[in-house]
Amino acid sequence: MDGTNCALLTPCRYQKTQTIHDLPQPAGLAQCERLPKPIYTPSTKAELGDKDINISPDEARKIVGDKYASRIEELALACYNAGAAYAEERGIIIVGAHACDATYLQTR
Repeated sequence: MDGTNCALLTPCRYQKTQTIHDLPQPAGLAQCERLPKPIYTPSTKAELGDKDINISPDEARKIVGDKYASRIEELALACYNAGAAYAEERGIIIVGAHACDATYLQTR
């Protein structure tokens, strides 16, 4: 399982369902708008050459159990928040966006 995060809305299923990894998001978010707060967006690892499979946090919990799922989410968000803060001080916005099948690096 891969513990990733999403902090900026990129082209994805949100436009149809207003969710990211089955997590409801506020209505009316524009493409590339910063989310109210970073969210945990897990995936499972695919076979070599295939794309990872996006799953909801609840599905991740079923795979690894409550104890590990909570810790993975906590660590994934802590790592993202530390890296994002460091980068933003330098004019860079880092977005981990597995829900959108891409990783974006945007400079201000």
